[in-house]
Amino acid sequence: MRPRTVVYLIVFLILAVLVLANWGEISRPARINLLVAEVTAPLGAMLLSVVGVVLALDYALHALSRHAWNRERRMLTQELERHRLRADEAEESRIRQLRETVERESALIRAQLERVLASVEGTRGVPGAPPPANPPPDRYALTAEHDYENTDRRS
Repeated sequence: MRPRTVVYLIVFLILAVLVLANWGEISRPARINLLVAEVTAPLGAMLLSVVGVVLALDYALHALSRHAWNRERRMLTQELERHRLRADEAEESRIRQLRETVERESALIRAQLERVLASVEGTRGVPGAPPPANPPPDRYALTAEHDYENTDRRS
C-alpha cells in the first residue's frame, strides 16, 4: 500500500472510533445559525459530513492529478522513443555516408596508385628512358598492412 492510503486508513479508523465513542453527543440536536436562517440539527453529524466531503474531494483531486501525471508520463515516454528512433536513424545515415566516403576515397587512392605503378612498370623496360626519380616517402601511402576496405571498425 502507498503511504498516503495508509494515512487515510489510519485517519478514518481514528475518526470512526471517536464517532462511536461519542455518538450520543454527535447526534444531539443543537441550534445552528446559518446567517440567513436558524435550524435545529445534530451539529456533530453535520461536522462529520463536512469532513467526509472534504476527504472525498481530496481523494478525487488526488486521483485526477495522478491520472494526469500518468498520461503526461506516457506522452513523454512516446516522445522520447520517437526522438531515440530519429537519433538512431541519423546515426545510421552518418555511418553509411562515412562508409561511402571512405570507400570512394580508397578507390580513388587505389586508382592513383595503380596509375603510378603502371607508369613505373612501363618506364623500366624502355631503353633510353630516364631512371625513375626517388620521390620522398609518402607518410600517408597505403601499404599491404593497411587494407581499409576489409577491416571492420565495429569490432
